[in-house]
Amino acid sequence: MDAVVRQKTFNSFERAVELPMLVLAFLMVPLLLGPALFDLSPELRETFFVLDWFIWAVFALELAIKTYLSENRSSYLKRNWFDVIIVVVPFLRPLRVFRSVRLLRLLRGARLLSFAMRFIHSAGVIVGRHGIRYALLAGALLFFAAAGLALLFEREDGNINTLDEALWWAVTTITTVGYGDRYPVTTEGRAIAVFLMFLGISLFSLVTANVAALFVLPEQKKEEASLEDVLKRLADIEALLIAQQGGVPAANGDAPGDATPTSDPPPIETIDAPRP
Repeated sequence: MDAVVRQKTFNSFERAVELPMLVLAFLMVPLLLGPALFDLSPELRETFFVLDWFIWAVFALELAIKTYLSENRSSYLKRNWFDVIIVVVPFLRPLRVFRSVRLLRLLRGARLLSFAMRFIHSAGVIVGRHGIRYALLAGALLFFAAAGLALLFEREDGNINTLDEALWWAVTTITTVGYGDRYPVTTEGRAIAVFLMFLGISLFSLVTANVAALFVLPEQKKEEASLEDVLKRLADIEALLIAQQGGVPAANGDAPGDATPTSDPPPIETIDAPRP
């Protein structure tokens, strides 16, 4: 396949799957956190299991197609490391070394983080074309994902033991208030807290910038209109000066000084009256 055709096909395929993959990445959050945080019935667990592998198959197929269409495949895989984790991590669960409870949590956390990063990536691409609402949607997803992960790591060793406590802690952390009644004690929980702090700073900065733009843009439009009026007035003054000096602006776009000046009318001859 020609390089140009391959790149065009890659771009078209990427634009076509952006929104569906964004939705699937969002759906993976409850699918991963539900069995870990709640006591589900066997039927519901089986449904979660089937949906998990179905979404995994979609992401694996997308990664295979994009890797095939990419001109530099190794560079593409390095840039999209989160997609590689999404596809590879499920195969590590049957290994004996990953059968401990803590390592299984880390694998689940790695999957959740990779889906969150994929969501951020897809949302970032869409935000460039559709505005702030997708950025806020991505922030909301990351907020709930962080709260769920904190509960996953802290409910046995820390003082975040229920979902409402995790959400309360996430709110106080993302707003950088930090009441101190709920706090993480594990290394993973503290890392999530740092991530939430930076997420809150980024989101509130984005919202503040957009609110400020609502007041700045009308003033910029007024200034642009005033500048147009000034330029038009200067053009009228220039035309008036040229007309007073006897020059005619050239029709071909040349400078006024290059225009051919109009010739003076010939003198009128007078006849002297005869002397008496």
